[in-house]
Parts: sequence; C-alpha cells; structure tokens
Amino acid sequence: MLPKTTDPLATIAWSRLRDLSAPGTLPELCDLLAGEPDRFERWVLRCGDIICDFSKQRANTAVREALFALAREVALPEWIEALFSGAEVNNTEGRAAKHWALRLTGADDASSSELFATVLDARQRMYQLAEDLRAGRLIGASGRPLRQLVNIGIGGSDLGPRLACDALAPYCTSELAAAFVANVDAAELGRVLALCRADETLFVVTSKTFTTQETLRNAQSAKAWLRDALGGEAELGAHFVAVTSNPQAAAAFGIDTDRVLPMWDWVGGRYSVWSAVGFTLAAMIGPKGFDAFLGGGAEIDRHFRASPLAKNAPVLAALFGLWNHNFLNFADQAVVPYARGLELFAAYLQQLDMESNGKGVNRLGQPLGMASCPAVWGTVGTSGQHAYFQWLHQGIPGAPVDFVLVAQPEVAWAEHHEMLLANALAQSQALLQGKALSAALAETPARTDLAAHRSFPGGRPSTTLLLPRLDPRRLGQLLAFHEHKTFAQGVLWGVNPFDQWGVELGKNLASPLLDALRGGPEPEALDASTRGLLREIKALRGGSARG
Repeated sequence: MLPKTTDPLATIAWSRLRDLSAPGTLPELCDLLAGEPDRFERWVLRCGDIICDFSKQRANTAVREALFALAREVALPEWIEALFSGAEVNNTEGRAAKHWALRLTGADDASSSELFATVLDARQRMYQLAEDLRAGRLIGASGRPLRQLVNIGIGGSDLGPRLACDALAPYCTSELAAAFVANVDAAELGRVLALCRADETLFVVTSKTFTTQETLRNAQSAKAWLRDALGGEAELGAHFVAVTSNPQAAAAFGIDTDRVLPMWDWVGGRYSVWSAVGFTLAAMIGPKGFDAFLGGGAEIDRHFRASPLAKNAPVLAALFGLWNHNFLNFADQAVVPYARGLELFAAYLQQLDMESNGKGVNRLGQPLGMASCPAVWGTVGTSGQHAYFQWLHQGIPGAPVDFVLVAQPEVAWAEHHEMLLANALAQSQALLQGKALSAALAETPARTDLAAHRSFPGGRPSTTLLLPRLDPRRLGQLLAFHEHKTFAQGVLWGVNPFDQWGVELGKNLASPLLDALRGGPEPEALDASTRGLLREIKALRGGSARG
C-alpha cells in the first residue's frame, strides 16, 4: 500500500515556508553565520564517510523546522519505507523501484530473500565473466584474448558506468582498456574503433529492451566493422556481451546465451550502474573493487532508511534544494566537483535529477502548481572558475552551488592538490561573503567608476560534500547519496521519479522523419518549420530539391 500523495501546496508547512521567504523576512546568509558561532557543528551531517556541510545555506532554524514539517506532511518517512519494502512506488508503470536491492550483501536484513538470491546469481555470473576477461580466458574469433572493452549504451546504460570507470581510473587494471559509445553520431563510434584492434575487442551492448534505436544502430555498425576486419565467416558472437531483459533479442542479434546478463523492470536505467549494467566497471576494477562500490552504496541505504529526518543527509539535501528552487527562486543548480575523477559527475546528475523529477504533473496526473527540478549543470573546478563562475558571483540571480571536495589526492603531488582545495574553499567563501561597494571603493579610490564592477552581492548559498578519498567505496556512497536525494525530492514535489515519458515523444516522432531522410514521403503532420529544415537538409545532402 502506497502512502497518500499530498499536494505540497496544500500543506501548512508550505504556507509557513512562503512566509519565511517573504522579502525582508529572512536574514542575510553572512548574518546567519556571524550570529551562530556553532553553526558549522550544528549544520554538518556525516553520511557514511561523506561530510555534508549545509551551513552556507540561506536558512535559519525556523526554515529548517518548517522544511522538516513539510517532509512529514507529505509522508516522506512513509515513502522511504515504501521504497525499501518493495511497494510499487513507480505507480505510472505499476512497478517497484528496487535499485537498492542491487547493493544487498549477506550482511543485510533481506539477504535471505528471493530477491537477494536473484541479485546474487546475476552478480556472480557477471563476476565470473569479468574474471575470465581479466585473466585472458575470453578469446575472440581469431584466437586472441579480448583486451579492449567498448561499452555501447545510452542514458543510464552509459552515464553511470562511464562516470565510474573514469572516476576510478587509478583502480582499473592496466591489462584492459575501456571505451564508451552512446551517441548515434557515427563520429563517436568511428573515433573509438580507430583505436581498437578488431581481434581483441569485446563489445558490451546494454539495452533493457534491446530495441533502443541508438544502441542497436551502433551495435550493428560494430558488428559490420568486425565482419569486415575478421572475415564474414568469423564467430562474431565471441566479441559481444549483452546486458538486457530481452535475451531472445540478444540471441537473434547473434550473442551467445552465456554472454547475456540480466536486467529487470524494477531497476530504472539511471539507477542501474550497480547491476550488470556495470559489467565494464566490474571488469576494470575487479569483483573486489565492485563489492566495495556496492558496499559504499549499501551504507547510504542504511543511513537513508534508518536516520530520522533531522539527521538524514540525503533528506536535508533534498529539502534545501526545494527551498532554494521554490522559495528563493533559483532556477538552476550548479554542481562543481574539485576532482578530475568526477569530471562526468554533473552530466550523470543531469540525467538522475532532471529525468527523474523534471515533470509537470504529480503522481495522480494533476498539474503541478510549482516548478519541480532545477536545471542541473556544472564542470570540474578549477576550470569552471574561468568560465561560468563570473555569472555565479555577479549574475542575476545566480545559482546555488554544490561543491564536492576530495581530501586525499589521486596523484601524490601535494602542491597541486593543496591549490585545488584552497580554490574550492575560496569560491564557497566568496559566494557567501561577496565584496561590499565600500570595500571596492577603498581598493580603487581613484576609479570610483569601477567600484560597482568590482563589488559582489554575496549571500549565495552552497553545500559542500567532503570525501576522504575517491575510491570504489566512497564513489558508491556519493552516487547512492544522490539517488536518495532525488527520490526524496520527488516525494516532496509529489512526482514519480521513476518514469520518463518525456523521452518517448521525440523518439516516436523521429521514425517517420528518418524514413523521409531515406527517400520516403514527408510526414503529413509536419509543422512548417520542421518541414523546411527537413527539405534544407535533404538539399544539402544531395537529395530532393527544395520545395
């Protein structure tokens, strides 16, 4: 039984938050920190090994208590329990969301369940295949060991494993190389294949339905490349692994059944890196490393399920995100990890957050009366400081920033890492403090005309997540933390964070346009703009004349 879906706008807490955010009511952020000498100690939570500093959020105790009241009014604790009890929290598709079960181990309460047995069997099959690959026992059609992995997938079948392999590069074996292909643009596949030996390449084709257009097109082109390089009669199936819930389609493609790893409809793509979707990661860091990755995620599962609201770090992150978006009227959320290994983290969060909660109706299909989900974007620091940080500091309205810091460096060059960390701390301090016009005038008394240009409003909120190091366990913690933050925000806004109907419309419209580009008739229902662009493209490609 699912908890009731409550319109947050109808809650007492929402009205209270609206009052607390009224102009002139909320203290300035600098004043909040100055007036609470122990604010850091009281506004920091520890979640696994992650230190979560919320002290630079523009919120006081009254705001925080009202946010907790909102969480209770929309039954967030009950929704959290529904998630972990296997209820159909994905109500629009009639499914549970059991991605957390992918992280179960023998130490978990559910370890004796049928669910755990299913997960463990798939995990052991993945580990055996990964170990065979690492040991050189997977042989290609020409008799050579397969040493180059090419992961073909898109969305959740790409972003999670791509991020994890990049983040954990220091823990990856040097005996294998991994590359990723997602875009249907042939340039992406072509650039990867240019660096591969066909007789040593293993393609990992990941698609839940095995009908994803971009993935199948890339897989078919990869197969043709192998056929051309190895000869038409070669056993090309030896060069493929499939991860899918449609093994029949994988078999029809020519992939051996013992090379097909399972997916389930109770795991959404953007939550699936913990499953066989992470096969490339398991091969690169090994089963022990993957176990550590899973274990880190499981630690956050226990924290999220058991912690009261006031001590629940993903919940607090979700609440402050809602506060910034719906009451302080920030439309964007910047994510800036000061770690090269997390270069792809913002792109990963774009899908996790925006595909999950970028909705216009609630769980019951009723229009939302408020905005859900800010636009999420960012890059690594310090690179971003020389790009969009100008806007963060002086633009209107700017955006809250989530900083992610790693205390221990990936490479033991202390001077570099100290400079990196100092810059991260300085940016969060600058967003907080700004620079008053009087201070700018004092700096350049002879150029009063420049003072306004050299002043900064400050008072711009940020959260800092501090990890001791970036290793498999801590990466697992970081990703699970954000999964649960996303779920909590979905509950707070009243939306279903596990469907993605917005992905389907464009895919359906692409099919008749593809036929038209290949010489077929133009779709009758085309608008004038799309029809004009279609004809211009065909003319530039040497097709039919412009009409």
